[in-house]
Amino acid sequence: MADQTSKTGMWIKISDAESARYAMRMSGLSAFWLGANGLLFALLTLMLSFGRGIDMVMLSILGGIGLVMVIVALLIRGGHFWLVPVTSVISAVLLVISLIYGSGYQAIVVLMALGLSIAGLRGWIWMRRKT
Repeated sequence: MADQTSKTGMWIKISDAESARYAMRMSGLSAFWLGANGLLFALLTLMLSFGRGIDMVMLSILGGIGLVMVIVALLIRGGHFWLVPVTSVISAVLLVISLIYGSGYQAIVVLMALGLSIAGLRGWIWMRRKT
């Protein structure tokens, strides 16, 4: 698997089973990235608004999604590749949400994660067709 990434390192060329597995494992990285971002955002929101009225339900949902994404990422990195399409769908949904409600920074982070998720989905589709 020599030189399977593009010049930016984000788009993975899939030509064999090894590169497909690599792409699927990298989609776990995008899930971990999004989950860690969600957990960090929930923690920072909790710390910065301590003593003020905050929406604990929304904060719990954000922290819960972040925790689930981190667990999914660790499962994918461990070889549970059936979760790869889940990361692509969640990344696409989070991109739409961040474009509507979030800032430009959030949209860029989610867009980069979506690129890795789509590459992983391409690897998953390749594996389904070839094996």
